[in-house]
Amino acid sequence: MEQSRFFHVCTDGTSNGIIFTCDADFQQAVTISAILAYKLGLRIICYCHMTNHSHFVVACKSEATAKNFIDGFKRDYAVYMNREYGISKIFKEIDTSIKEITERNYLRNCISYVLLNPVAAKICRVPEEYRYSSFGAYFQEKPIMGYPVQKLKNREQRKWLKTNADLSGAGYILNSDNSLNILSVIDFKFVENLFGSKTWFYKSLALTNSVDEELIYAPKVCRYSDIELFEEIAQISQKRYGRMTFHTLTKSEKFSLIPTIERKTRVSPRRLARILRLDNEEVENIMGVEHCRYD
Repeated sequence: MEQSRFFHVCTDGTSNGIIFTCDADFQQAVTISAILAYKLGLRIICYCHMTNHSHFVVACKSEATAKNFIDGFKRDYAVYMNREYGISKIFKEIDTSIKEITERNYLRNCISYVLLNPVAAKICRVPEEYRYSSFGAYFQEKPIMGYPVQKLKNREQRKWLKTNADLSGAGYILNSDNSLNILSVIDFKFVENLFGSKTWFYKSLALTNSVDEELIYAPKVCRYSDIELFEEIAQISQKRYGRMTFHTLTKSEKFSLIPTIERKTRVSPRRLARILRLDNEEVENIMGVEHCRYD
């Protein structure tokens, strides 16, 4: 039997535009990746979804399989965004990275690095505070509780998982809110065996240097997380134009909101341009150049 190889796969975090806007989006990302993993015979070791990019560590037989996984993730999530929000070609200009992990220590460090992304981005102080990674799957010492996906009727599966894929042999479990239980999606036992104990798992996280310039986009002045900022802008859009889905606004309408957004949130030009999907220089010209440009 061919031995598994390990890969760190991710989408580009420097691209403009927020990709995950609410709990439902993050849950759908988990669902899409789980379905692809089952179809491709791939194991997800860990993941972390930030608001504008995603990281995975996966185990599979070849780099081609890892590429099929991340390409499929981009494709299927783009279909979801188009269906839910009318946003097309969301991943068209977003690159992906695939790096093979060949050493055991490197594998531990890579897992730690992925789970520390929200800490490096200054979204939270410790990784357990972040809801959209697989951190909560490890060293929990609790049974996998929930409803087996294989018992769902076709219409229930389409409603809750938004797929017609045959998942009868996947072994996935639904939580009470109809999201996938990550304990049934992630190979948490592998990670626990890799680190040996919860103590060493936490020590590895403490020792890993996860500060990467590409990840430091948390604001220096603005106190909002990306999701909170997204919701605040949606409220401003609703009040001004009667539309909370501000993706449907014209370019000029988005520009008209910028002074109000700036006054209420003190967000920087670069960060606001990313969320509104506007050109950095155009937003900077409206807001002025005195703001920090490094978020």
